[in-house]
Amino acid sequence: MGGKGYNETGQFGVLNDLWEYDLQIGQWRWLHGNKLINQNSVFGTIGVGTASTRPDARLSAPCWVLGGKLYTFSGRGRSPGSTSDNNLLNEMWAYDIATNIWTLLKGYINTNEYDGYTYASYGVKGVENPNNRPGGIGEAGATVFNGRLILFGGYGRGQCGSCGGSKNNIWSYNPATNNWTFVEGSADNTAPLNFPDGPYTFTTAPVPSGSYGAHNPRLWVFRDKLYMIGGTTTESYRSFRNIWRFDICQLMPGICGPATGPAVSLPRDTSICGVNVFTLDAGNPGAKYLWSTSDTSQELDVTQSGQYWVEVTDPVTNQSARDTINIQFLAAPVLPFAGVLAPCEGEVLSLNAQNPGATYQWSNGSTGQQITVNTSGIYSVEISNGSMCTVSASLAVNYMPKPVFSLGNDTGFCAPWGGPVTLRPLSPGPNYSNHLYQWSNGSTDYLISASQEGTYHLKINNAFGCSFSDTIQVTADTAIAFSLGADTAICPGDSLVLGTYHPGYSYTWGSGSQDATIVVTQPGTYECSMMSPYGCYHFSSIYVGHLATQQPVVSGIQTVKNGKTVSFSFQNLTHVDSLYWDFGDGNTSNDHSPVHTYAQYGVYPAKLYFKNQCLHDSISIPVELTDTSTGIAQNNLLQAGIVLYPNPTSGNISIQSKYQPILSIKVRNAIGQELLFRDKINAREFHQNLEYLVDGVYFIIIETPQQQYYYGRIVKYSR
Repeated sequence: MGGKGYNETGQFGVLNDLWEYDLQIGQWRWLHGNKLINQNSVFGTIGVGTASTRPDARLSAPCWVLGGKLYTFSGRGRSPGSTSDNNLLNEMWAYDIATNIWTLLKGYINTNEYDGYTYASYGVKGVENPNNRPGGIGEAGATVFNGRLILFGGYGRGQCGSCGGSKNNIWSYNPATNNWTFVEGSADNTAPLNFPDGPYTFTTAPVPSGSYGAHNPRLWVFRDKLYMIGGTTTESYRSFRNIWRFDICQLMPGICGPATGPAVSLPRDTSICGVNVFTLDAGNPGAKYLWSTSDTSQELDVTQSGQYWVEVTDPVTNQSARDTINIQFLAAPVLPFAGVLAPCEGEVLSLNAQNPGATYQWSNGSTGQQITVNTSGIYSVEISNGSMCTVSASLAVNYMPKPVFSLGNDTGFCAPWGGPVTLRPLSPGPNYSNHLYQWSNGSTDYLISASQEGTYHLKINNAFGCSFSDTIQVTADTAIAFSLGADTAICPGDSLVLGTYHPGYSYTWGSGSQDATIVVTQPGTYECSMMSPYGCYHFSSIYVGHLATQQPVVSGIQTVKNGKTVSFSFQNLTHVDSLYWDFGDGNTSNDHSPVHTYAQYGVYPAKLYFKNQCLHDSISIPVELTDTSTGIAQNNLLQAGIVLYPNPTSGNISIQSKYQPILSIKVRNAIGQELLFRDKINAREFHQNLEYLVDGVYFIIIETPQQQYYYGRIVKYSR
């Protein structure tokens, strides 16, 4: 129990877990304690044990087994209120093996090693007393003698604060009365004994008094005598090699009664999983034996559940002792699988651990009854049934390769003069003589000739029993309609795209180009040959000429204003095929003489666009609509929160927009020519230098988000 080491998460410290090793089945069982390190005790009430009471994490504590209980006393550990793991304790605990419960029997539980309460209280030598107690002690020797727990040596405290060190006291604890008896030794350390030379010293002295006490000596009882060998001492840094004998019955005759017979201890009641035979050993070689089955040997092989007892008799003293055990044979889970599986790659296996209602722990971390597998490897599972029996099963899964191949891309031939085509797997190839071929037309050959249009399917099986399939489409191709179109003409400088792309076809132009389409700019005859993927041939040609070029002209443009309504017209059109008007406010018209009403007064950059087959042109027509009541043509800049200043200006102007950002500005002269364009402004305030402009009146167009335009007029003068 306890000790210093690592817990299951790799933390190093003092432990408080209790384990049992079952010799019959060769397994450890974790009985009590937790998985943490450096834990304090849970004392509960002295003399009353519960499922939660437990000693603290400790080491170097002596232990005894007596009457179905495990006893432990003192040792080094963590006392209440202390964070040190090296305190000397003085509690006596008992662990009931049958109930799995710790009980605090005796000791001081509210002090650490530096308190006076952990000093020894010796009382009268050889006299049991409730007030007697060893001090806090560790590394002591321990043995059982006639129902008493015997303690010798170790490192601990005497009856005073300066009495600490290696001890040579013998103490006896009586579980029946819960009392200690100081048997022999000194309350404090004394000078060492002068040991004679030789490998061993054997003495009949009552106790090794006068010597340093020993750490971790080995004690045993033989014929009512207490023996001790070895141990170490930190005071002189030496290890003892002496054997001492102590006649404990001389000082405590009350614990030495008549012989009580052999010591018989069968294992505790046991449940056995998946085992047909369980062997019981009564011990005591040379004794006489009588089993409940009438067998008279030292060992008994048990094959059935039930209660078994053995009576052992000492042939010398004729004293007998008996022990009983209950054995239950439990059915283990059925092994669900074993061996090797060889599925084909790509398959998904379902491994079933069977045994419905059991609990499962697979090697991949899954806890369900089934897992799916798609890679090679060894898969194992631990299965525990309702009887808490556990078995392990493993299965090797080796995925076998498939005969992967391809029939290639879909193919065909040119009907009616082409064909047939030869179909074969591109791999694994003809050298795989142990492969089986199955074509959709019934052939089992490696290759076939396809003379009919349709879908062909091949399945190949390899020596592992794995198969793979592929399908190919065979097309009987016929000539498709292919034409470069009727002869045509283009404007000089223009280009024309000739040809049409058909997937899989190849092309040859008279110029040597093998592209599906070409771009032409010069007059001439162009020829193209087109070949289908399956050999069908197509040819076409076209003549491309040039159109005559004449400049389109519009003259005599007039505008008539009536408030916000403007009539647009012109006098002559020359070489013009089409035209349209842009009124400068987002509206357009294809009429020759449109009439347009503007939404508000202002300056609008109207424009007329016109063209013929080859050329195009445009004319700007600035339209200024003035409110006759004010004489101002500004497009409600103030209502939009836009301020333009200074106006007039001798050079610099500033534009401020209160509500929305300014995106761009344009400055035009009185005839609509654009003199300045600034974009990507995106600010509510903008400054522009117009110092380079000649004196005169200019129009400014301000763009805001959502294509809103505002117009203003500025006057430029020189100082």
